[in-house]
Amino acid sequence: MSINYVGLLMYDFPMKTLEEKKEYTIFRKEIIKRGYYQIQKSIYIVNTSTKEKLNVIEKHLSMLVPKNSSVRTLTLTDDQFSRMKVLSGELTFGEKILKKESRIL
Repeated sequence: MSINYVGLLMYDFPMKTLEEKKEYTIFRKEIIKRGYYQIQKSIYIVNTSTKEKLNVIEKHLSMLVPKNSSVRTLTLTDDQFSRMKVLSGELTFGEKILKKESRIL
């Protein structure tokens, strides 16, 4: 049985100036382009077949992070992610994709 990994990306960006809004837009487009799905306002997930692929994605994203932002990542196995409990609300599109199709980068 192979182990797949889920990268959890969490961020906060200041959105006061036009420049900050532009930096946020660029960052968000990049994470989506790299296969991330939104599960909450500033929380995204990506599924990969190896930790190394996840590390490469994170390294590329780290070069795009503006100074005034707060960005964190967490690596989970598919099994760990599947044990996450939704206390309120419904599964997001990204969560449904991971559960049904096991889309893996």
